[in-house]
Amino acid sequence: MNDAFPRMLAALCLLFALLVENSHGDAAQKYIGTIHSADANQVTLMVGTELVTFRVEDETAITLDGKTARAADLRDGDQATVNAEKGQDFVLRAVDVTATRKPVKHTAGENTH
Repeated sequence: MNDAFPRMLAALCLLFALLVENSHGDAAQKYIGTIHSADANQVTLMVGTELVTFRVEDETAITLDGKTARAADLRDGDQATVNAEKGQDFVLRAVDVTATRKPVKHTAGENTH
């Protein structure tokens, strides 16, 4: 048997192992923006000038102002950070959503009732 064959086989096994490791999805990526819309299954965030939609599979991964929240509690305009990874169908899956609500500023003399 040729001496090169075992080395070539080992190199192919290493290459295959690297391909399998990378096929399980990318590491979570951080997206920072403003909530555009939210419902039980998805959150859409305005990131720069682009709308990015994330599938929400675990609503317990959502926090609003430091407290556990539901996607329905999020409002348009809330500031948010979403850590997401690509799912098997290449849809972005939210690993966690952290949102903060901007307080509404009232001007002097404005009726708030």
